[in-house]
Amino acid sequence: MDPKKQYDITPSNVTSGLPVARQEDFPVAKVLGGGGSNNMMTSAGNAEQSRAIAEAQAALAVAKYSPREEFSAYNNIMTACKRQSFAETSQYAYRRGGSMVEGPSIRMAEMLAQYWGNMTYGFRVLTSTPEQSEIEAYAWDLETNTKVSRVFPVRHYRDTRDGPKKLDAMRDQYENVASMAQRRVRSCILELIPGDFVESAVAQCNKTMSAGPDGKPLTDRVRDMVVAFKELGVTQAMIEEHLQHDLNAIHVSELTRLQKMFVSIRDGVAKRDELFPNTIKQKPVAQEESAKEPAASAEPAKPEENPKAKRTRKPKATEPVSATTEPVESKEASPSDGLYQELSEGIVSATNKESLADADMKRYLAFQDGSIDGEQNASLESATADKRKRFEQDGNVTEPDMLS
Repeated sequence: MDPKKQYDITPSNVTSGLPVARQEDFPVAKVLGGGGSNNMMTSAGNAEQSRAIAEAQAALAVAKYSPREEFSAYNNIMTACKRQSFAETSQYAYRRGGSMVEGPSIRMAEMLAQYWGNMTYGFRVLTSTPEQSEIEAYAWDLETNTKVSRVFPVRHYRDTRDGPKKLDAMRDQYENVASMAQRRVRSCILELIPGDFVESAVAQCNKTMSAGPDGKPLTDRVRDMVVAFKELGVTQAMIEEHLQHDLNAIHVSELTRLQKMFVSIRDGVAKRDELFPNTIKQKPVAQEESAKEPAASAEPAKPEENPKAKRTRKPKATEPVSATTEPVESKEASPSDGLYQELSEGIVSATNKESLADADMKRYLAFQDGSIDGEQNASLESATADKRKRFEQDGNVTEPDMLS
């Protein structure tokens, strides 16, 4: 018998009665493979690696055999973005450095990957210790064989007001890892999806949220939003403080932004203190003091010191003889009054919608950079709204109106 055929272990030869190859007949294989449990572990690892390679090759082959249809994918994405329930969870918003950061959420990224097709994404744990885990988040376009991955550490701690708190339970560690990993997965998916698809999806979701569910009135939507925010510890007063005006004057774009902020707080992307920094420390304290009994009335003496401190600051810039009247007069003659008067005249003298829009834009920019205060801005905004209504009813105004 040919020595080469002596150890042929193909199925046809095995059934024909040829001897099966043995490890002791191959000294090199015996040295490399070892024996006992080590050999079994190596064999199991090789089998797992072979299975993974086979799955990847099969996925790539299927993607090449059945390529995506971009027109169909675009239509499916636009249809999904027209659903109110999805649009409300499609974006996030949080505060960073005094400005709002907005973008597509992980839910939108998952929807885009689903309808774009021929993609696989997720995360896996590379190494894990009691202190931290090393995670890899990835997204893989099987059709173009393009893979994006992020490798990052996740400490098994949760930030609290009292400092970092160690997570000992396996469930807490996994939830912390999953929360951090999903954000990187979102980034990987959005890097593979064409940018114009993402922009169109965001625009359609904003349009859907602006229209509202089944023609629901704006007032009802605002009321539902206030109820939902209350469950997260955000009161109506805190929302109005953030908007710098009453909820009765809310605009659809502001409601859309608040919905994004609600999703961010609910999903843990942003903290309540970050989005409502000016009121989160004041409102709860007032509520606690009102709920205290007379026996604990020693603490309300602290807030009484603040007005006195404010009154003592003002006379420092003036003479002590007229400490109660001169600061008030100097405040009324602040530089913002001159700008406020100029903006008022611009609104009064506007004779068409274009000139009124220019005056309103100047008002908006002045309020954003702090040149006018909230009360002045509200007065100018109300005057602009009244005059805009007159333009819509009577057309252009030929004689300027007096600003109330």
